[in-house]
Amino acid sequence: MINTTNRVFQEEFLVVDSTKALYNTANTTTTHLNAALDFTAASPVKLEKNQLGVFQGYSLGSTPKLNESVVAANNTYSKAPVIQLLQGTGLNPNKPTLKYPLMEQPFEKVVLNGKNPITVTYEEYKPSTYATWVFGGNATGAIAGITPATEYGITVKLNGKQIEKSYSTYGIEEKVTVTTPTTLPAAPINWVLQNIAWNYNSMSGIAYPLTTNRLPLVVLPLNYGAAGGVDISALTTATFVPLMETTVGTKGIYFSAEQITSIQASLSTLGLPAATHIVKSDKATFGTGSVDGLMFLALDRDLVYEDYVGQIKNNIHNVGSHTGFDSNVVLSKKGSFANEGLSTRMLYLKYRKQAQQKKYNYHQNERNPIEFPNPIDLTKTYSVFNIVHSISTFEDNHTDMVPFTGIIAVESGNTGFISGFTTWLNTWLTSANQPTIVNL
Repeated sequence: MINTTNRVFQEEFLVVDSTKALYNTANTTTTHLNAALDFTAASPVKLEKNQLGVFQGYSLGSTPKLNESVVAANNTYSKAPVIQLLQGTGLNPNKPTLKYPLMEQPFEKVVLNGKNPITVTYEEYKPSTYATWVFGGNATGAIAGITPATEYGITVKLNGKQIEKSYSTYGIEEKVTVTTPTTLPAAPINWVLQNIAWNYNSMSGIAYPLTTNRLPLVVLPLNYGAAGGVDISALTTATFVPLMETTVGTKGIYFSAEQITSIQASLSTLGLPAATHIVKSDKATFGTGSVDGLMFLALDRDLVYEDYVGQIKNNIHNVGSHTGFDSNVVLSKKGSFANEGLSTRMLYLKYRKQAQQKKYNYHQNERNPIEFPNPIDLTKTYSVFNIVHSISTFEDNHTDMVPFTGIIAVESGNTGFISGFTTWLNTWLTSANQPTIVNL
């Protein structure tokens, strides 16, 4: 039976930094703290800030004894039926440095009882991806058959968390239509696609960043023949990509590493040349040169003030022609999908919304809520162990199972800890007849 006061899983956060190995050294102390903190003069335990260790949580004559480190030789359910996963904080209640109501808590912990159901998943850090869509010619060349005095139009449909909340659950559509001149220029498809790109980018805020209701989208005019512009295969985060020539100068964009990965992957997915170039839209040269297609890239929504909504991705639902283009000869396909990835910001907000609230409930008494320090560093990335478990409580003559989720966020790159902890925990889980860790 689930305790009615705990319908939502209570969350416990442990954070391991990029340099800390799993503490797994035998000891006979009853403290889990670094000796440098002077908890006890003889303490041999070196549980440093953001280091994790495993300790005995069972007290009835067990070996190892309560609070002793559970080393590999004792890593079984029979010897350690209850384990404490402890993460050092570097704080010492005997030498307080924090002011009330912050607590000098020497460690954070997750307690696992092997007799209760336990499910553990591991998710390697994954960068976010961006939605892209290519409209235009295929790998063999540009669209042919452009006729004079004809309307050509493209419709883009976007959706995302903010779009659906602010506009419609069906997303939003934005149409751009251009009419070719009666006398066609030397490169008519260039004229059409460049005009369409110009109009979309004008609405995106590329030219005028302070424009309200900006379209969360940029359009990249593509030249498949690797002529002019910026080589996509050579893009870096330091590359300024000019997209528009305007009356107030050249306007463009710096792409993030995740955006570059999505753009490059899209070319591979759609069979387009890796060295495709992004060409700048300049009204003075529309109708000359070569533009074979357009890549639409959905941008993340803007973050403003205290933004508690985790989802930031916008998605391109569809790109198609509503007039002019022959759908039988035009390439119109999604290149990549939008995905939040294993977002550091999501972890940060999850701690802020739930784990912090738990600390408030534990430590406050009819006082205003405060912001406890957040252990998730927004400048870093993390891989995550999620441990779903429960703790038994006895209330009103019956036993309730209070659900918990232990979240162990490990800084990316700490492969030694991830490997060592995975081996250790799988061994203990197997001895307790629990399923081993599932990799997501």
